[in-house]
Amino acid sequence: MLARLYRNLIGRFVFRKLTLGIGAALLLVFVLIGLLTYYRFYGLLEERENDLLKVRTELLREELADLITQFKRETIAIYPLSGTPGYYSRFLPEGVARTEEEAIAERKYFTGLQSYMLERNANVMSVLMYRGADGALFHKSRYPSAALDREFDLTGLFAALPQTYEYPFIGRVDGLYGNIDRPLLYLINPLFDFSDIRADNATGYFMTVIDSRTLFGKFMPTEERDGRVVIRQAGRTLLDSREGEELSEEVMLRASADIPAYGISVAGMVSKASIQGRLSEITLLIVGGLFAIWILCMLLIHYILGFVTKRLRGMTQHFKRVQANPFAEPMENTGNDEIGDLIDRFNRMTRELQDYINRVYVADVQKSNAEYLALKMQINPHFLYNTLESLRMQAVVGKQPEMANKLFYLGRLYRWLLKTESEEIPVEEELRYTQYYLDLLLMGKTKQVELEAESDEDLRDCMMPKFSLQPIVENAILHGELEKAEDPFILLKIGRERETGARLIEIWNNGKGATLAEQAKLNDWLNAKHVIPTEHLGLKNIHERIRSYYGDAYGLFVNSLPPEKGFSLTMKLPADSTPRGAHKHA
Repeated sequence: MLARLYRNLIGRFVFRKLTLGIGAALLLVFVLIGLLTYYRFYGLLEERENDLLKVRTELLREELADLITQFKRETIAIYPLSGTPGYYSRFLPEGVARTEEEAIAERKYFTGLQSYMLERNANVMSVLMYRGADGALFHKSRYPSAALDREFDLTGLFAALPQTYEYPFIGRVDGLYGNIDRPLLYLINPLFDFSDIRADNATGYFMTVIDSRTLFGKFMPTEERDGRVVIRQAGRTLLDSREGEELSEEVMLRASADIPAYGISVAGMVSKASIQGRLSEITLLIVGGLFAIWILCMLLIHYILGFVTKRLRGMTQHFKRVQANPFAEPMENTGNDEIGDLIDRFNRMTRELQDYINRVYVADVQKSNAEYLALKMQINPHFLYNTLESLRMQAVVGKQPEMANKLFYLGRLYRWLLKTESEEIPVEEELRYTQYYLDLLLMGKTKQVELEAESDEDLRDCMMPKFSLQPIVENAILHGELEKAEDPFILLKIGRERETGARLIEIWNNGKGATLAEQAKLNDWLNAKHVIPTEHLGLKNIHERIRSYYGDAYGLFVNSLPPEKGFSLTMKLPADSTPRGAHKHA
């Protein structure tokens, strides 16, 4: 079959064979150029990424070294130097507060001192001071929400430290804070009686805690998941940015930097696959560029050969006309080349033939072809907006303000629905367009539904998925029979989840409620996978949109509420939801 197609389409035509051969040769050359360029770019990107990795690793090493040096300075400041009294005496037995007033003053003193330390050390998360005489613990954290775990054996941590003079002691601590589950790095120095410094006679301990997230952020932004940094001391791992993940170091670029004085090594790694991922854009550009050049070459070849074949086809057609009518007009010569010479010779031959027959050519039948183009009108969004605006203006002229307003709402609503700049918009904007929808839905009805929101935050800064409130409102009107309520009302309460900080939007209406069994069934429908409910399909769609956009931890959750109290559900969204272009049309 292929051989027959080749014979019919190409085999009989010399210029088509020539075009096919040149095109195949150019394609092979461009493929070779693309491969060479790809591997060259990959080598350059790997070299650049390796240099960048070394710089990042060295910067993290310097940051860690600066933290240790600054910690040592803070420790030295505890003892008297050059006339400075120091405050080490507050950790001696005689420095223990004896009265409640002294204890309050002591707390205020240490709180101010630790706050000043945190101001001087921007990368330190918290400062702890422990006095062995009475077991008093003074703690100050940069995070107001950070709370020490009461079950954590802090005294045991201090007791397990080596009784040597090779401090500061550096290590990792887990579980120090009840609400922080990521690993933390600590620096600890024992405190001594300035007049009797002995390794086994520590009067207390000075400790700073460094958040691993802060250190990892110095190496690589949090959103970049293709890197890894490991901090080790004496062969043991202190911190690992991708702890628990099995990553083969053979497919990673690696750089290391050491702090020999403390036996600390910082190893930075980045996946080679990330280089190939970034190279994909360049690859597409190269392939697209070479393909465009190939297309241009083929078009140029086609144009040149087409110019030649067009004249040859013209000659062939003229030969046929002369064969049918020897008195046809001479063929027009459009070029001074070999084909033009051939045309001239043929024209002389036909003129001689005409003279020989001695007939006068009286008419030349010309044929013309007419092309009729079919115009297809496409109704685009601008046509729709202009039509609605024209109808609105006619309603204004006709003194129909209510109809004009409804047409205005409909035009704004359609324009808003067709905008695709962002999947997230402010709650204020969603409320506004939902109100447009309500006005249109309840047009001509005796009762109107009030829509309000309560929030301590600015509704322009609270984000939610676009067009996620309208199906809930529609569900309330259809299934909750909201129009039958005495004063139809829909209320949004916007707040935060205490444990995770996630944004919660509670949506309540005073329509017909659902039984507890129906509420449980609806919750099961929402969370069931591969199940399409026969009712409340709009709620299911919103729930799946939120989960696919943010993750399975988010979505819609029906609140347990007695039927006579109406119906309520909660929309859970992430706390760090950002307005990706939403304010452009808010």
